[in-house]
Amino acid sequence: MATLENGTLDGEKRYYDILTTGSRVTAGSVHYPYADGNSYVESLNGNSNKTGTSILLKVMAGDKVNIAADSWYERSPSSGDVSSLPVGELLSTLAGGISGAGGGSHSAAQLLEDGNLKNGLTSFLVQKADADYPNNGAGKPKAYLNYVLFDEQLNAVISDDGNNSGVSGVGDEGKQTPVGVSERLMTRNGYLYIFVSNETRGTDVVFDNLQVTHIRGPLCEETHYYPFGLTMAGISSRAAGKLQNKRKYNGIEYENSFDVNIGEAFFRTHDPQLGRWWQIDPKPSHSESPYSAMSNNPILNSDPLGDKDSTANKPKVVPVPIPEKLFPNIYKNLMASLANGKPMVITYDSNRQNARRRRREALKNTPPRPGYDRDEYPYASTKEGGKGADVNYVPSSENKKHGGLLGALVVLNKMETGDQFEMVPIPNSPEPETSPSPAPSPAPAANQSLRDRIGKTVGLTGVALTVYIIISEGSRLFPPRNLVPIP
Repeated sequence: MATLENGTLDGEKRYYDILTTGSRVTAGSVHYPYADGNSYVESLNGNSNKTGTSILLKVMAGDKVNIAADSWYERSPSSGDVSSLPVGELLSTLAGGISGAGGGSHSAAQLLEDGNLKNGLTSFLVQKADADYPNNGAGKPKAYLNYVLFDEQLNAVISDDGNNSGVSGVGDEGKQTPVGVSERLMTRNGYLYIFVSNETRGTDVVFDNLQVTHIRGPLCEETHYYPFGLTMAGISSRAAGKLQNKRKYNGIEYENSFDVNIGEAFFRTHDPQLGRWWQIDPKPSHSESPYSAMSNNPILNSDPLGDKDSTANKPKVVPVPIPEKLFPNIYKNLMASLANGKPMVITYDSNRQNARRRRREALKNTPPRPGYDRDEYPYASTKEGGKGADVNYVPSSENKKHGGLLGALVVLNKMETGDQFEMVPIPNSPEPETSPSPAPSPAPAANQSLRDRIGKTVGLTGVALTVYIIISEGSRLFPPRNLVPIP
């Protein structure tokens, strides 16, 4: 609390910017009846001392603040004569505070050259104080407790939702009126500047006992990185007074003394500016440079120890094409299941006992039928299968081909429990309109690839042909019982 009293003034100056000359006066000298005549208060007047005590807080998104002060003036102004606030003086105080609070690597002079601060402060005064006074200031001096939030790019954060920046005006003449706000939410990281002001000429307004309480939210640090770990300083932020988090990109301990900006992993030293390690890979792979980091793919891979790349235990996602032309019944059943809310991505479970149990649960109320298999979705071989699965009859030949496809995908992709199938239904293409034309001469068989000859024989092209070839070989090499071995 800024009491302005002699006994506590030095301690209060550690937190508040207090003017000790001009506006700091005794209560008796301005006829303030709510304090001892020899105690100190702050008296502001639009003729001279227009702004008074201020404070700058480093805040994080989710923080809240309580701001309170006592205000009083002896009599209402005889006219609405006001003078503009000294924006230049406010900017000097604000820039010095931001620079001292660790606002990047810029000095106060450099911050003053940045137009964002001036434009933001001017916009705040226009949109808040100037807009409020015609509505709520009738018969009162234009005196306010002001609080304006600047984000990390020094843009003023001004909203009408009851958060961030705002003003609190004085009350009626002759009455001590508390001004301030309770639990004001900050929605952006940045700097909250709080100050008192009076723009009305010839009227003294007293402010006393300015008190600011900073209620910290859960966010202590927000760091943004370039792909290989170099910090984006301009949009990163850290709460004031908190211990520095050394474990940063990839969980590696970073050292920024003397601006070296290197990461000390257990096995090697990472250079985020180069995107490379300084030492060779202790577990080298002959397919890439021993100095490469995260296999040159830092979005997908991580390497917290410096000895290998890791996909952070992300499951494989294996697409399962279901062409309507090859699997008309299974395609129809799948589309109906998806329409009923069944998931398109399902999780593979290699445990055979689990698969048997889920299949029994799914087929419990669907008796066998000669010449048909019971097709369930989600599959019994997935964690989503079992009780509640959709079950339909499909020709046995179609189901066996589909099971061969799944078996081939499991083996060829080396799928393990936790990996996923992503269903890819492929509808029939509309038949193009054709006009009668002479039949083309058949190309010599010697000029056709095996794939083309197969496609011509079965009447398929593109993805459908690829799926057919996988199924024909998959059904032979990986019969369905390899995937779901159920008696």
